[in-house]
Amino acid sequence: RGALVAVRQLAPRSCNAAIEAISVRLFDADATVQAGAADAVCLLAERGHPRVTRLLCKRASTSEAAVRSVVVKALGLVALVGDARARAALHKAMGDPSAAVRREAVLAISRITPKGQEETMRELVTMLGDADETVRHAAVQGIRDTA
Repeated sequence: RGALVAVRQLAPRSCNAAIEAISVRLFDADATVQAGAADAVCLLAERGHPRVTRLLCKRASTSEAAVRSVVVKALGLVALVGDARARAALHKAMGDPSAAVRREAVLAISRITPKGQEETMRELVTMLGDADETVRHAAVQGIRDTA
């Protein structure tokens, strides 16, 4: 992680080429490669990077739960506060069958939601009733962060 962040700080122009090369791997046949690409691209891309945000939104509904979890987390780190497309993808992920994806979606949506937004607060309160303890804990954290 540290090396990727250092690359971004030292060579912002070459980061665009790296982001493009890594973004292609979001669609690799291997789920491990997809997850690694999502993790790496969110470290290289600046917050609000439009192409990366769009690609992560698209990959948030991939068939592999482990990949969805990493993609959803990355989306919360890359998307701008108030990004409607990212919010829609994260809202959908909050209903995912995988508790890990729901947890990451709850945390991610709280990162991109403007403070005090009532609709998201209601969604987070609903997540307090989730069957999974880690999702409920994330909902408490999300409510605290967005209040």
